[in-house]
Amino acid sequence: MKKIITVLLIMCLALMMCSCGKEPEEPKEPDFMENYWGESQKKVTGKAGDDYAYAADDVILYEGPVNGVVSEIYYGFVDGKLVSGDVRYATGEDDFTLEKCIALFGEISAELTARYGAELDTGRIDGYKEIDTTAKDYEEHKTDEDKYQIYYHILSYIREWNDGTSYVKLSLDYSSNRVNMLLHVEKVPEPAS
Repeated sequence: MKKIITVLLIMCLALMMCSCGKEPEEPKEPDFMENYWGESQKKVTGKAGDDYAYAADDVILYEGPVNGVVSEIYYGFVDGKLVSGDVRYATGEDDFTLEKCIALFGEISAELTARYGAELDTGRIDGYKEIDTTAKDYEEHKTDEDKYQIYYHILSYIREWNDGTSYVKLSLDYSSNRVNMLLHVEKVPEPAS
């Protein structure tokens, strides 16, 4: 009996010594808002609350502030599991001018780069500007400041990231008589085996 106890004690000591040098793993940052890919709708509403504006099998919509701006927050589900999220910034609220939208786009871009790393190389102008040379007012406004080119549907801002777990796209444009700023985040599909 003493031998068995001695062997067990030695095994416990060996296990403790092996784990002493390891640093504890840092918890993974959430994939979208406070949630992780694959979580159920019940778990998402448990974190975000039951005060949603709309819910269906494939989407839950909340309204609330994101980056200090009133926003619509969409959670997308497939087979009951979280796979995507969108933040549609309510840029038409109060005195939210195009200049403020451009500044906010820059702030959010910096936050996303800090979190997801370098942007995807897309070949866009300055890495994130898309020009529509077929726009009705292109010739008249092609040399204007960005805010005017955005207003005349000539210029869009688009930045993208992919950290292997999440694909992220931030866009800013002007259509339907309003400034549109959208953050889209989706789970990167796992490679086929």
